[in-house]
Amino acid sequence: MLKLLSASLFVAILPASALMAQDFFVYGGASLEYVFDPNGPDSEDTRDINAYIEVEKSGFFAGVWAEKSRDRTLDKADIYVGYRAETAGGLNYYVDATRRVYFNDAGDYTVFDAGVGYSFTDKLSGSIDYAHYFDPDLNDLYVGLAYAVTDKFSVSANYGTYGVDEASDEQEWDFGAGYALGDETVIDVRYYDGTEYVQGYVGVTLSWDTTIFSR
Repeated sequence: MLKLLSASLFVAILPASALMAQDFFVYGGASLEYVFDPNGPDSEDTRDINAYIEVEKSGFFAGVWAEKSRDRTLDKADIYVGYRAETAGGLNYYVDATRRVYFNDAGDYTVFDAGVGYSFTDKLSGSIDYAHYFDPDLNDLYVGLAYAVTDKFSVSANYGTYGVDEASDEQEWDFGAGYALGDETVIDVRYYDGTEYVQGYVGVTLSWDTTIFSR
């Protein structure tokens, strides 16, 4: 599901030409998300705090991403390794393997992720992301589009289908806008809805991503 995608995907969408100009990187970042009435009218708002650290050398990367949620059953961490690159034609791609660990007995998962991204113009880009979960055997598939209105302001939308254990697949979608407060900080306001949702809801995310070290 979109809400479970690893932080590694954020770094994966960076242009590979920029990533490969140097050989070794250490990335880090954090985000705070506030969601209004995610389980219907007058339900409790939720707050999630995420943080990650990642190292990369010659396209190979490994990292740890963790989330602390107001709903303690969702507290988890991803430990992942993978590879990302860009073809001569400008197609970005990545593959990775993730071990997702829940801290409050919600079950642990092994996940294989793969995706591609492409800039159709200097403003319009698209992406496809796939995830396969082992035990239970589930599959997720998402497509996304993003448009840079200005250097700081962008709009984007995503649509996907995700597997549900012992039930039919469900669909979810979102659309929203992001504004860069600086070179490393972005605020995003987004509307989420889906076939399994009680109702659509709005989330606001403040995120910070940086290159800690490079050479």
